[in-house]
Amino acid sequence: MKNKKTYVLIVSINFPKTHKRAGAPTGFPTSIIFEIKKHTLRKNYPLWKKRVDEINAGRAVLSVRYWEGLPYRSKQCECIEFSRLGIQKLQYKHFNYNENHHFLIDDLESPLRMPELAINDGLLLDDFQEWFKPMPTEPMAIIHFTDNFTYPVADPFMQRKIEECRAGKHIKRKWVSTGEDSGRLDHEETANAEECIFCNGKYIYLSES
Repeated sequence: MKNKKTYVLIVSINFPKTHKRAGAPTGFPTSIIFEIKKHTLRKNYPLWKKRVDEINAGRAVLSVRYWEGLPYRSKQCECIEFSRLGIQKLQYKHFNYNENHHFLIDDLESPLRMPELAINDGLLLDDFQEWFKPMPTEPMAIIHFTDNFTYPVADPFMQRKIEECRAGKHIKRKWVSTGEDSGRLDHEETANAEECIFCNGKYIYLSES
């Protein structure tokens, strides 16, 4: 198809003025090219979802660029172009129990935690937290620079258990530790929030069967 649309995504080559490392290089262009930075987070999920769908349908491309000098006062330099992308909706949920950070991916609970999100975004955890301080609570777009990597979400069984936990039914689980059934659920015990495996991010995925 001729005359494809070009959507531009600007990445920062230096940490912003509001960051404790203001002015230091981020290395984003190089880390994107070498697939160290696997994605970027952007506001306005509906807009980016529409754009990514167009790109994956072959009607557009994404040009990843950076400012050669001062933003909006210098030339844009392209570091890479993408014709295939992945996208997921990210929503930040902060549970107060033990200061754990929880996320929804595509409106479903996910085992994703902030350290993994930070590394895949090309940042150390401290730098990521400083960059996104406070972490936005409105849905954001995770724009994956590859279409074969996504963050997992809970299966329906686990989703229901998490909702029960949020309703006040906290769960402490016992697991079979030996034999053929090692790792499978043995039985459940009620618990308070401090002991709850869901509140503390220690649940694992199981099927009902």
